[in-house]
Amino acid sequence: MPSAVYYMNGPTFASSTAIFMDADLTTLAGDGFYSDNGVYREQVSGVLQPATACPICEEECGFVIDVKRAETGIYTFLVGLDTALGVILINFKTGFTPKGIMVEYDGTKYTSVVSDVYGFIAGATDEVSYYGDEDSPCPLETSPFVLSNFKYLNGDFVPNGPATVTAITSGQNKTTADEPGNLLMVIPKPNASPSTMTVTIVAPCVDMDFELSLPCPTMLVSHSAGAVEATQIAACATLIGANTYYIAPNDGVYGQYSQVFSDDLGENPVTVAGFYKIIGSIYSFNWYELDANGVILQVGSC
Repeated sequence: MPSAVYYMNGPTFASSTAIFMDADLTTLAGDGFYSDNGVYREQVSGVLQPATACPICEEECGFVIDVKRAETGIYTFLVGLDTALGVILINFKTGFTPKGIMVEYDGTKYTSVVSDVYGFIAGATDEVSYYGDEDSPCPLETSPFVLSNFKYLNGDFVPNGPATVTAITSGQNKTTADEPGNLLMVIPKPNASPSTMTVTIVAPCVDMDFELSLPCPTMLVSHSAGAVEATQIAACATLIGANTYYIAPNDGVYGQYSQVFSDDLGENPVTVAGFYKIIGSIYSFNWYELDANGVILQVGSC
């Protein structure tokens, strides 16, 4: 129905049985669909039908959200990516208390991250993975948790259906000795379609503050690199030009704990560990050491 002032015969939209046009509840509102706080109901012959969660609307990419809530829950973002090709460089800061994350795009579920404190952390396969400080008073091992569902809509979180019983296995627990800092997730988008991505954040414990950056797709910038060598000294003596590689910056910073790929879409990390000499005008270094996940362990100048 059109936006207007309506009156309910109950304390909440969910508990009401009818919608009225006046505060005295004498004139029924017309039959049709009504919504409030992410839930819609149809009024038929003056009687409200069962409540249904509204579909999740897309939020266009290119935003950063700094969430400060004291409420546990499952928080879902449906992100519109348009038709542009490239890579989505998601940055996620969990803070002290563990939070779970999973990103779904084009049939693939992404859970692994690169921490700017601990480097590459392999996530659980196809399951939400939980990152944070292992000393936090958030006992993941005491699951299952009963968590409310929310969706991100027009800059706020609104209810999104009934609560979910969420069990967390030991394989999903990726907490670290201290806060993991910024967590980088690299999501390739090699095709115009699909143009939506789903991001799920799970906060099983109170103090669910987090920061999440969801940029639009962009192409990674290339640089030339020499052949892999066993030492920094040998790498610096190597001729440049054997390889063309691409760096995904961690939290916008090129250097330690960035990730290196052999393509500009971030589909193929460089998996040969060792030292590489590079040329790239945007970098303050000209060699780096990679691990077997393409993560930069250290950088320097020859």
